[in-house]
Amino acid sequence: MFSSNQIKVSKVRPQKRLVTTRSVHFSTFPLLLRDEVKFMFGSRLQNQEIKLITVIEYGSAIKRLGRFLSTYYPSVVSIVNIPFNKAQIQWRTFLIEEGIKVDSKYVTNSNQVLFNIIFSFFLNYYDTREETEKDIWDVRKIPGTRITENKFGHSLNFSKIPIPFRSLTKRYLKFRITIVSHGQGAQDLACLVIFFGFMHERHPTWKGLRNLTRKDMEAYLFWYRAYAVGWKEQHYKFLIGLDTFLKYIQRALLGGTC
Repeated sequence: MFSSNQIKVSKVRPQKRLVTTRSVHFSTFPLLLRDEVKFMFGSRLQNQEIKLITVIEYGSAIKRLGRFLSTYYPSVVSIVNIPFNKAQIQWRTFLIEEGIKVDSKYVTNSNQVLFNIIFSFFLNYYDTREETEKDIWDVRKIPGTRITENKFGHSLNFSKIPIPFRSLTKRYLKFRITIVSHGQGAQDLACLVIFFGFMHERHPTWKGLRNLTRKDMEAYLFWYRAYAVGWKEQHYKFLIGLDTFLKYIQRALLGGTC
């Protein structure tokens, strides 16, 4: 099914809505990476982790990412051999040069999401460690997790959490996803990406939150109020998620675990 340079979407799963595009092309990708990327999309479609309409909507971004990889990494034999952080910066620059709007480092657009999805898939696919030791979790592999069908899929990506706070975030989410849905867990993680990004810039030598003060929180809330303008409902959901996390941290600090 995946040997050609395109996936015939009508052959993967019956269509439930009318679409004008009947195929997704991968011909812009370097030859050695082409089969990997096709395998990822084909696998996720067959496992019903994504919908056909989602793949179709990514069509132009797929072609664009293929051109980028052909330009910067034409001889790389696997996605996992590409230096993620360096490539992420190059990808943002590539998008800007093509006239594509690039969002902030905390919130990403569809082109950046596609980039992260592909890297996340293969880092997880080739990683044989315990699931909660990884930076990208497939929550279906974690006992006790509440699995629901939602727009977040089945993964939790911790790669945007600054390293000094990553272990703490993982411990929290490991606990959290046993009592809330994966969608809520993904939302909790998103709010912590923003919070820890701010705190790491403010206190780059911190390795935890033991020294967190009221002044730090006031500075964050002042910054966040401007940062989240226009988010409306999501603005408050993220604040609620952060409040829940901080209450957990207070209990953990009393137990000497943070």
